Amino acid sequence: MSWAAALQRRAISAGTDCTIATARFLGESLFLQMEEGEDHHIGLRDASGRVFPIPDSGKTAGPRRGKTLKIVVTGDERHHRHRNPATLCALGDAADHLDLTLDISFLSDKTLSCHGAAACLDAASGVVLPGGDIANAATQMIIADHCLRAGIPVVGLCLGMQSMITAVVRQYPSYTGADLAERAPNAPFLSFVPISGADGSIRRRVGAQALRACASSTFGRALESAPVIRSNHRYRLNPALLPDLEQMGVKIAATDPSGDIIEAIELPAHPHFKGMQGHPECVSTAERPHPALLDFLQSTSAYAETKKATT
Repeated sequence: MSWAAALQRRAISAGTDCTIATARFLGESLFLQMEEGEDHHIGLRDASGRVFPIPDSGKTAGPRRGKTLKIVVTGDERHHRHRNPATLCALGDAADHLDLTLDISFLSDKTLSCHGAAACLDAASGVVLPGGDIANAATQMIIADHCLRAGIPVVGLCLGMQSMITAVVRQYPSYTGADLAERAPNAPFLSFVPISGADGSIRRRVGAQALRACASSTFGRALESAPVIRSNHRYRLNPALLPDLEQMGVKIAATDPSGDIIEAIELPAHPHFKGMQGHPECVSTAERPHPALLDFLQSTSAYAETKKATT
């Protein structure tokens, strides 16, 4: 708080009234604590990590929703709920838009076991592979492989897309041992390689990036309504893979304007195996949920209905 106190002193010396207020959570309740020590209860956090203001009635402002879908999000629950809630918030907004309720569980490397993971995944209607720490890639690739073989809907965001593609190519003998350059630079084949600048240095793509949707792809046509994605990555799909990926049934759904960097992929033969190199959760809003997330939840809803009809 030292910087805030210093700012307050400068404001007061300049003749401007300035009060320091601190926001903090107690459980799922958001409080604003003023300088005089009084706490004001101003909001409630829902299961998707979104904070709704408390109306005068004192009741929560969350919308009423219909059918429940079981969704598995890979990674640590505390990380998703408290450190980086963008994925959960964006899923919640997309679910509201479709009148759905999400029952979210988490699967991290700490809880991963062959039997336990399979049981958790097979009970789900869909799986989210989010972006984040490269240390999560090994777990994501195992999960992506299971979803690929079991036909479970899965969506990959940034690192998640990289894990998905690597899981696909590893099924072919010529790419046994394929891995990400960021994780295993000495792997026999690299599914994702550094983005090189003109001087040979590794280039980082950060911030808003324009997309060029591929009209030949169903997923690409869905992305036409969201022509900008936020990015934060230094690696791209290995261009040497493109001819073989086409033979494997993978379609390119979007690229950057130059066509050099693959921004989105899909596997049309699968109920839902789609990913984006960027972060759709970071451009998704309550008013306009990102089409990649709407598309995923629509597929999981259809998958849940099919599974229900056959059991």
